[in-house]
Amino acid sequence: MKTIFLILTLVSTTAFAQGDEVAVKGVVNMRIAFNSPSLKVNDRDFLGLDSEGEFLVSNFRIKYNHQLDWSDKVFENTYQLLPIEEVMKFAKENKRLPNIPSAKEVVEKGVEMNTIIAKLLEKIEELTIYTANQATELDNLKRKISALEEQSCKKQ
Repeated sequence: MKTIFLILTLVSTTAFAQGDEVAVKGVVNMRIAFNSPSLKVNDRDFLGLDSEGEFLVSNFRIKYNHQLDWSDKVFENTYQLLPIEEVMKFAKENKRLPNIPSAKEVVEKGVEMNTIIAKLLEKIEELTIYTANQATELDNLKRKISALEEQSCKKQ
């Protein structure tokens, strides 16, 4: 049997009780422990509520279980970067990028923060590769134009 400890500290707080509900206005520090180090639920810098009752989360860390869950794979030689034409065709047909969930999926099922952050970074890294490839192609074209201009000047 697990022992659960719940410690509440009310800091400059006003509490209102009505029936089975308690409304608290102010800062509430809470720690939850399950026979292990405690979890800070609100310590002025982790979890709070805004004026409309929406959760505010700050100062947290996301942990990944395996390196393959992160997007560094984009820079591996074995990574299959889609040709930009295929990406654009997919985006035109699906109104989103490949390997990114649709708005409908996100609304219906939600999205895990660690997953979407890794996917967004993957897209940024893919864009970096596309941009670098374009820069190389542009430099090559500039050299060809310069060479053609030199040939044209010599013929005149």
